[in-house]
Amino acid sequence: MKRLMQLLVASAGILLLALTLIASNTGQVIGQSLKPQLVEVINSEARPVPVAAVPVAADYVTLENDFGEPGDCPFGTSTQRILPDGTRVPFAVPRGRVLVLTDMQGVVSASFPAVWSSSHVGLIATMRATIQGVGQTQSFEARAQLNAAGASAQALALESHLQSGVVAGPGAIVCLGASVGKPNSSFTANAQARLQGYLMNQ
Repeated sequence: MKRLMQLLVASAGILLLALTLIASNTGQVIGQSLKPQLVEVINSEARPVPVAAVPVAADYVTLENDFGEPGDCPFGTSTQRILPDGTRVPFAVPRGRVLVLTDMQGVVSASFPAVWSSSHVGLIATMRATIQGVGQTQSFEARAQLNAAGASAQALALESHLQSGVVAGPGAIVCLGASVGKPNSSFTANAQARLQGYLMNQ
């Protein structure tokens, strides 16, 4: 009986030793097999993500319409660039650059002698920045439905933001116009607006 107990204790010790060795070896194998994968994941997360270059301050552009001055615009009015010191200068997209317009805010108002009344409520007011260049004509618009408050005030605030923007090529100018009406008929309105965007290399 004593001999049997000694054999059982010895067998249990050998079994415990074997399990310990297997567990430690397995741990090393698992650890070694996981390390390259873990490094690869960390490296992939550490790789820089390409992002668009942030424009320098001098490349940001703010335009306002030169109220009542058509300039080279066949419809609507011309726009001027507003410099940081408040100076207004004529603006056309410089050679080798493009202008990306992203934002427009302004007010559409009744064009004298026309007067808005309750009968105009429900019509669509549109403020339109038209990009005119060589072989290029496209628009950036803001729209809103004329309500009773707008008809009473003879003015309606509009704004628009584009995530990707509208691109104007070298030499292009930006003209501003407005209208109020239905899809199949409209009449001219006045617009006072500010547009923002930025210049980038072509």
